[in-house]
Amino acid sequence: MIEERIKQIITTYGLTAGGFADILGIQASGISHILSGRNKPSLDFVTRVLTKFPDISWNWLVLGKGSMQSLEVPVIEEPSLFSQEPPQKVEEVKTEVEPEPLEEVFEEVEEPPVMVQEPVNEPEPKSKGRIRRIIVFYDDCTYEEVSN
Repeated sequence: MIEERIKQIITTYGLTAGGFADILGIQASGISHILSGRNKPSLDFVTRVLTKFPDISWNWLVLGKGSMQSLEVPVIEEPSLFSQEPPQKVEEVKTEVEPEPLEEVFEEVEEPPVMVQEPVNEPEPKSKGRIRRIIVFYDDCTYEEVSN
């Protein structure tokens, strides 16, 4: 289950649930609800995890297939605010991909035929009467009523 894989990420990175929530920029109660099985992780949650932890494999997190880490990247603990040691430098792993020549990428494509749509005669909507009252609800839980 995805809850177990999220627990594994927290344990692997030596985090607490609250620390994990802070890294993702969400409330700790949200993590608690997911870990307890009360709520299922949303797409936004999964996206945040994969953005903040780029070495986590999508297939592993979402589908439970393969290994947890998609690349061999060392696990780096974030330094404490009270630590006397300076943070360590991490070398960025870069892979270069040779671009394909443009002639091989683009093929001749026939233009699709132009479809001409004939106008449709729609009947006029029937009036159901006059508007008697409009109520506008605001996000601060107030409302305003406009009457004719």
